[in-house]
Amino acid sequence: MTEHDPTPPQPPAALDDELVEALESHDSETLLSVAEYALSFAEWKESAAADASSSSSSTSTSTSTSQHPPSEPPSESPPSVPERAAVSVVEIAGERYRYYQWREDDEIKSETVRLADE
Repeated sequence: MTEHDPTPPQPPAALDDELVEALESHDSETLLSVAEYALSFAEWKESAAADASSSSSSTSTSTSTSQHPPSEPPSESPPSVPERAAVSVVEIAGERYRYYQWREDDEIKSETVRLADE
């Protein structure tokens, strides 16, 4: 078992104080649900922006490529991850990860796998 760090992580500078205070007032299960929603919402926004960009590039002379190429979930999840798990691809500090998240009873479980360099 790892030692618990008594100092909470620092929020990103991009988050306003009101949002940070709201997040800090919730329990860990709620925060994990918020994290799942935030990842899904960010992917949706990225996809919507890519769709808008591709439709506008068809009428203009410039073309744009997505910063993150579309990535399909792997055909095989790690053995410890159930098939029903939600899969997100995230980039942290220049490294890409596949993030699996699922529920078991009242508990939210997750597993993160670093993607090989492409």
